[in-house]
Amino acid sequence: MKRYYSIILLSLFAISLSACQYFNLSNTFKIPEYKRTNNVRFTSFTLSNVTLQADMFMYNPNPIGILLLESTTQIYLNDLLVGSSAQSKMVQINKYSEFKIPLIIQVPSSKLSLSFLKSMIGSLKSGRVKMHVKGNCKIQKAGLTLNIPIEDTENIPIEVPKLF
Repeated sequence: MKRYYSIILLSLFAISLSACQYFNLSNTFKIPEYKRTNNVRFTSFTLSNVTLQADMFMYNPNPIGILLLESTTQIYLNDLLVGSSAQSKMVQINKYSEFKIPLIIQVPSSKLSLSFLKSMIGSLKSGRVKMHVKGNCKIQKAGLTLNIPIEDTENIPIEVPKLF
């Protein structure tokens, strides 16, 4: 009987070792990649602030799904820091898939300097704005939480809402 117990224990030990090696995230896990920012649009103009929305796209290159816990970014338009955006809604991300993080950017009127307004008027005329996004995302898989840095600069087409 002792022999059967030792065989069973040895088998369970071997199975648990192989399972740990199969699920070893440190060797196979790849950091999700920043892809692009699209659909930048002005959504409201008030005396206290200007609101912009954009969609940031990233890609999960892993053979497993992950959970996006939160993201925080600082937004620079035409090289001027205009605001930040935070996303705290948890999102399940499928394996080998691209995913979208919606950004809502509040630009307070105190940031609306004359140089910023001049650069934005030039951007409205050209239909493009230089957007620099810097921040990080927090993701989780199997109890492992990682902070992923995000940084990219692009010249992005902008949409202006029709006022009339």
